[in-house]
This record gives sequence, structure tokens and C-alpha cells, in this order.
Amino acid sequence: MENLLDRIVTELTKTFDDIKTVVLYGSACEGKSKRGKSDINICVVKKEINPPDLRKAKQIRKKVKRKDVSFLFLTVRHVLTSTDSYPLELLDIQQRNRLLAGENIFNSLEFKNSDVRLQCEREIKGVRINLYRLYIRGLRKRNISIIAKAAVKKIVFSMKGMLYISGFPVFKSPQEDVIKKFGEVFSFDCKIFIRVLKSKKISEDFFLDFIEKVEQLGILIDSRRDNA
Repeated sequence: MENLLDRIVTELTKTFDDIKTVVLYGSACEGKSKRGKSDINICVVKKEINPPDLRKAKQIRKKVKRKDVSFLFLTVRHVLTSTDSYPLELLDIQQRNRLLAGENIFNSLEFKNSDVRLQCEREIKGVRINLYRLYIRGLRKRNISIIAKAAVKKIVFSMKGMLYISGFPVFKSPQEDVIKKFGEVFSFDCKIFIRVLKSKKISEDFFLDFIEKVEQLGILIDSRRDNA
């Protein structure tokens, strides 16, 4: 891993002269990533990004020769002006990153609780609408579990945001721990989300119960708008 990161940083700093920050973020910076199962996420923050820069970044990606390496290129302006519109994504990077080069622009970011709560609401409502749409369209039995697990991943992301504004930063915690903590803090029955994580097969009736619980979760988050 270290040799790989050194190669990436060398290529980036050799190619671009306006890099502000390079961080490793997500599970990889905690030593939890497994090759073939999770990505090595690298965020590169530059003063500007133009089409030639993207071509150069693409070439660096080819040189690395690792399919599990994922680059996120952002401008300084994008980072500094997106704490209100994309607080969860930036919070996730802020809470789980390792500086590889430059200055860590993420550490100084500040977030309004109301902005974080609003994105949590938007994410959960999006999950609910998508589940409605997929169910009505018709689901193959073998796909139900995959869809439900993907939905729980997004739900946990929003739970992390709600816990953060309640004084419990749990971005580094496993999904099941986040779900349990959310249930404890908000007095909300979260057992069905853990069952989805552990289930290999999910029946249609169980899937409908899951959708109903997502609806209830959305109502809970919406009810917290005056407390954020």
C-alpha cells in the first residue's frame, strides 16, 4: 500500500503544479480496505481543473495499473463552497482521511447542523422513492437482497450525519455499530436494517416491511428540522 501511495503522489506532484491537497480517504486510511472488495480513494484538490488536467489524470490512472484506485478531483472553490450543499460527503472525507501531500484543506471546514440535517432528509427521501419505484416496476427475487443492502448503505450514511449533529461523530464506525447507535440516540427501532445487512435472501413481505421502516425514518429526520 505505501509503495502504491508513494507512486501516486509522485505522479500527481510531477504532473500538476497547483495541487493544494492530496488525501487518502475512506476505509483505506483506516487499514480496513481489502483488495478486490473496496476502493483506494484518493482526493486531489487543485486550484483549477480543466479538460487537459482530466486527460493527465486519466494517464496517471493508467500508469498506476490498479483497478481499485479511485480518484476524486476537486477545486479549492468547490470544497470551500459545498459545505452547505454536500456536507455529508465532505464530512466523511474530513472525518476519515490521511494527508498524503500539501495542506489538509478538509480539516478547517465547518458545517451547519441545518445543512447536514437537510441532506440527510434528502438522502432518505431519495432512497424511499427509489424503493417504491423499483418495487412497483417488479423485482426479481435474486435482486431484492442486493437492492435492500444498497439502500441500507445510503441510510447508514444519513444516520452518520444525524448522529454527528447530535454530538456523536461515528464516521469511522462499522455500519452495524452506526445503526445501533442511531437507534439508541433517537429511540428508533433499527433492527430491520441490521437484519438486511445479515440476510442472504429477503422475501417480498420483508422488503415491504423494510420500505415502511424507511418511511418512518424519513418522518423522524423531517421532525428534527427545528432542532438542527
